[in-house]
Amino acid sequence: MKPWQLKRLNRELRDYPFVLQSDEDTISFHFGKYFIIASDFSRYPFFPPQISIDGKPLSYTPSYFPPRLLEDYSKKHPCPCCVSIMCPENWSPSFGIKDILHEYVLFVNKLITFQKLKMFKGAKLPNDMIYEIASFF
Repeated sequence: MKPWQLKRLNRELRDYPFVLQSDEDTISFHFGKYFIIASDFSRYPFFPPQISIDGKPLSYTPSYFPPRLLEDYSKKHPCPCCVSIMCPENWSPSFGIKDILHEYVLFVNKLITFQKLKMFKGAKLPNDMIYEIASFF
């Protein structure tokens, strides 16, 4: 890892104590309830780094999420892979590791909310009441 990349990472992750691994191309830290390992900084910040969350590569592919839920989600929303900042077409050097993680947590929370609302699909209740009930579980 180049000194300027390390300086940028120190600035990006100043709120999260991280550990630089012995090969100096991998960092690990805790982000909320997740354990993050980021690697492949050879082209960072011009390309996104490889990120693993709790030992699994960060991915928006259906194999990481319940297929029915992702299928229903995709009917109403654009493909999560294509709109993610991890997509090379959407990546910008202005994005950082925290941006990637915030986007992923937001996506997971959207899926959880979508699953909760899916249970009320046949209910004839006002939307605000459904959202209020869903907020309890």
